[in-house]
Amino acid sequence: MFIPQSHVPGAEAEVDFGEVHIVLAGVPTRCYLFSFRLSYAHEKGGVEGQVGYFRRNDFVPVPVPPARSSTSPHGTSSASSAPKAAKSPLGTSTTQESHQQITQAGAFLVWLAARHVTLEFCTQTDLDAWHAETYSTRRPAQAFLRWCMETRRMPRLTIPNRPTTNPHPMG
Repeated sequence: MFIPQSHVPGAEAEVDFGEVHIVLAGVPTRCYLFSFRLSYAHEKGGVEGQVGYFRRNDFVPVPVPPARSSTSPHGTSSASSAPKAAKSPLGTSTTQESHQQITQAGAFLVWLAARHVTLEFCTQTDLDAWHAETYSTRRPAQAFLRWCMETRRMPRLTIPNRPTTNPHPMG
């Protein structure tokens, strides 16, 4: 059943997760695909269709990413370490961290849309202003921002960094 809807561009979004499989470092690995779509479209449930589309068109046959001989972005050698999910199920803290990253990535896109700015035309001033509002909650979006810059979805900008110091470490 079609339900007509009307949304202000960028004011709302639909998200969905879907399970996909890849072969990572020679190990069959279950991954989760995250689909995010700003609700400017006029139908309900489009994001669920996107997950199925990606699964059918981008994950058949099962992808085998090329092995990396260099160090991964997380500081460990990809060639010598098996994927974390293949070793054991992801724990609560990893799941919560992923949720925070996704939430803040979506918050950034919605914040930009409210300013009538797209990723493609995001400036250093925009990025600085967004981080200045509540820096501590913005930090989880840094991986998303780096990905956007590396894939040229937004200009190469400097992600604000506020190093923290802990004069009295625990332990």
